[in-house]
Amino acid sequence: MILLLSALLSGPAAAAPGWTQVLPLGVPQLAQGRPTPALVFGAPQALGAAASVWAITEMREASFAGEIDRELNLRLVSMGTVTFTAAFWFASVVESANHAEQAQAQAQAQAALAWQSSRVELTSSVSER
Repeated sequence: MILLLSALLSGPAAAAPGWTQVLPLGVPQLAQGRPTPALVFGAPQALGAAASVWAITEMREASFAGEIDRELNLRLVSMGTVTFTAAFWFASVVESANHAEQAQAQAQAQAALAWQSSRVELTSSVSER
């Protein structure tokens, strides 16, 4: 799975498919070739997911043991960890989309500048004749 993902994401950042922007665990940032933001967004998501699994497992055991108060407390912990994970996932998607939009705008500006400079060179070479 990791080899497939790395093969899919090994191309240039501009070639990263749009569907990668909604994946969890910092994959959108990895697809754009930015490992530091990937770690910033991916690590809390992984931690939150692990905490959610722990809370759900403990909540199930408390339910079977008849410990209602402990089950309700773990249910609140579970809601908090799921919310934490979802918030970082959402932030990752928004940040990735903003970065892609800025990169696209910068590429368009550079292309326009290159076109303008080639036009000026063409105009000056025609006027010299």
